[in-house]
Amino acid sequence: MYYNRKDYTVSNIDDALMVFEEKTNLDEMDSFNLIESVMEQSEKGIRHLLTDYLNEKEPNFIERLLKKREFNHDIVDIFDLAPHKIDLFSLDDIDQRMTKILDYHGYDQKIGYHEVSNGLKSKYGNSIKDLIVFLKFSLEAVPKNEIHLVNGVEYTLLEDEKSEDKKARVPFKDGRISPDDLQYIVDNKMECTEIAKYTDGWNFAFSYMELYEHYDFDELNEKCLAIIHNAMFSRVYLDFFGRWELFLGNIPLFLKMIDYDVEWDKLYNIFMEFLKQSSIATSKN
Repeated sequence: MYYNRKDYTVSNIDDALMVFEEKTNLDEMDSFNLIESVMEQSEKGIRHLLTDYLNEKEPNFIERLLKKREFNHDIVDIFDLAPHKIDLFSLDDIDQRMTKILDYHGYDQKIGYHEVSNGLKSKYGNSIKDLIVFLKFSLEAVPKNEIHLVNGVEYTLLEDEKSEDKKARVPFKDGRISPDDLQYIVDNKMECTEIAKYTDGWNFAFSYMELYEHYDFDELNEKCLAIIHNAMFSRVYLDFFGRWELFLGNIPLFLKMIDYDVEWDKLYNIFMEFLKQSSIATSKN
């Protein structure tokens, strides 16, 4: 773990687990339990993991989950889930989350619209609005195109972003790479092994798998190890190596994307050994 209370080294472990679910016999419930264990070890930096995982899963997984166990509201804000996923929860779950939101904003009685927007778009939208109106709370920063969702509730509009003259982005400036560079990469016929040498704006190496999707997959297979090697030894300002934290999820994603010839059970065992050697909790697995 990065240190006792905060860990970014598992920030995309959910991506790896979903690949292993498809390629091995890893059960979805085991993945969920493992992510939950990881999150209980780290108070900051990875609070998104279970939310991202549940948003990627089919609704029937959430249905199975809710039948099997009580939902842990302390590590997942259900209002961060997609509206059709929120529909699967009970009204008691909605009330439990709303109680925390109302308690938190009890002093000024103003709730940020982003905190409840997905809930308002779910089948519980009217119940949430009725509760807000009854307790005389208001909503702050409602986008103009979503005013219809807060009919009957006092609200303030989201301020228009001030238009500022922005300088045109210079691709790969300071050794950084971005999804916005895709057209430049295509136009300049940049090698797949070359773009692997760049880190993103947070110094993470091997960040954006979508930048490889336009290459011929046969070429990516042929140069797979070179791509990973270049990413591992990418440099930031030529002073130090890029950060490796995203490799945990992005290497399995990349191998799956290009249909690389992988012994997936062996790779999964290596993955689990990494978790063990890194003192990452797997007791629930």
